Amino acid sequence: MGKNINSNNIRLSSIDILKGICIIFVIITHFNWKDEERLKYLFPFWIGMAIPVFMMLSGYVNALSFKRHNIDNIEKAYDFKSIFAKYIRFTIPFAVVFLLDGIVSKDFHILKKDGPLGVICSFARGGYGAGSYYYPFLIQFIFLFPIVYFVIHKYDLRGYIYCGIINLIYEFLIRAYGVNLRTYRIVVLRYLWVIAFGIFLAIGKKKISKLTYIFMLIIGSIYIVLFLYTGEKPFITKWWIGTNMWASLFIIPIIVLFINVNISCPPIEIIGKSSYHIFLVQMIYYNHEHLFTQSITKRYEKLLVNVIVCTCIGVLFYLIENPMSTIVRNKIKSNKRNS
Repeated sequence: MGKNINSNNIRLSSIDILKGICIIFVIITHFNWKDEERLKYLFPFWIGMAIPVFMMLSGYVNALSFKRHNIDNIEKAYDFKSIFAKYIRFTIPFAVVFLLDGIVSKDFHILKKDGPLGVICSFARGGYGAGSYYYPFLIQFIFLFPIVYFVIHKYDLRGYIYCGIINLIYEFLIRAYGVNLRTYRIVVLRYLWVIAFGIFLAIGKKKISKLTYIFMLIIGSIYIVLFLYTGEKPFITKWWIGTNMWASLFIIPIIVLFINVNISCPPIEIIGKSSYHIFLVQMIYYNHEHLFTQSITKRYEKLLVNVIVCTCIGVLFYLIENPMSTIVRNKIKSNKRNS
């Protein structure tokens, strides 16, 4: 575990399994748990870590992709057609869900209240529902990632430390200027450090020792216990205490260990490949959960139904939508090569 993973032979199966597990955690965490239940079942140590893991894996996989395609300068990284193809990849499925949510609700209340501009703003903020910040995250990630990648490519471990400092400054400014939760939740900078670690894990030259990983695990655990289980308030971080840069230290060594494991589980892997579509499905699902579970009286049966319905529909959505989006993206890339 002390070695960074520099090989182009990325273990896609372990990555997809991690994503599959984490998207199930996302469905679980958006169920109607009480705060005491979340702490009782130790959610901060596993369920609550799903999004930090997703962001870390995004940094890791995209860094390997940059390396594999020899993207070695800003001009290549910000090629318009490449950026647009990535934008299409995330926006088409989100637009489908956004529109479908409005149809199912039979009421575009934003349209009635604020007009077309209100709908556009709502779309840009990620729409409605559980985890609606994730689409804006991914769009910001498209533009942020190349900068972080080249910082770490040039400065190696120091680059990762620089990103940590920027993340820390960002959290300080959020508190100092009283930025509200609505704004904070949709800005991807709150996960800059874990994104940077994913990149460093993929391309970093300096080795991280086992002792350092153990230290990260301990610091993250102490932070979670201190500020989620004792009632103490952190000095800098104001929002999302359980998944911020310090709490995420707990999960990093575990994910590194898992990535190094050669494992295969096709059912979970297909769930992992469909994770973005499942995420979108659970957003609209939790807006209309009563349509599926109104006749179920036991809470944990409802939870099981939620997991099964969101997962199955999400996988089906992926299998239908992804090939169509792929055709569009390939056409864009083809035009790029012909130009």
